[in-house]
Amino acid sequence: MFALAIAQAQAPPGKAIVIPAAVYGFRNGDEVRTVHVARFLIDEYEVTWGDFHKFMEATAYRPSAIRHNESDLFWKVNSKGARFPVGFVSQEDAVAFCGWKHQRLPTSEEWQLAALGTDSRPWPWGAWDPKAANVNTHAMAEVGRFPRDKSPYGVFDMGGNMLEWTTEGSMGGSYVTDWQNPTTLDKNLDDWVENTGFRCAADAAR
Repeated sequence: MFALAIAQAQAPPGKAIVIPAAVYGFRNGDEVRTVHVARFLIDEYEVTWGDFHKFMEATAYRPSAIRHNESDLFWKVNSKGARFPVGFVSQEDAVAFCGWKHQRLPTSEEWQLAALGTDSRPWPWGAWDPKAANVNTHAMAEVGRFPRDKSPYGVFDMGGNMLEWTTEGSMGGSYVTDWQNPTTLDKNLDDWVENTGFRCAADAAR
């Protein structure tokens, strides 16, 4: 299958970024609530197809799309290359991958903190700029290809490219639309779409 060869390419190195403990105003649409987030780690980049495919090969894992007779779309979405983010994955798939890596999904509060920091900025880089991130281009990009889409802590692609799973639902901007953003939590826990991927997090020593 063509996807097998694609997965052999070199994926970006990536690293775990330390996010310091913080108290900040978590935003979800017009709602703002004060939350306390303990120190944690989060992946610098979205999980790539190359890494997800290695997980599938190592564990014989069958993603939700394949188990629900959507194999053709799953392979099509993930046919672009090893350095592109994995897409069309469910929250269940994301949890399984992160567990395999001895990690976990971030909470929505952790995810937004990692994306925006504590100064109430609307986007990882600051004020809205349509050229800063892969938003509404209708084309998935390799991870890290938009250097301005970098959070105050150095985490990439949280303003665009893929929506990302958290423990409560998906967050972020994406290449498909221009209305989803890092301050919107979509509680679509039982669904998966082509522009939804994820990154993993982990507890950190305090």
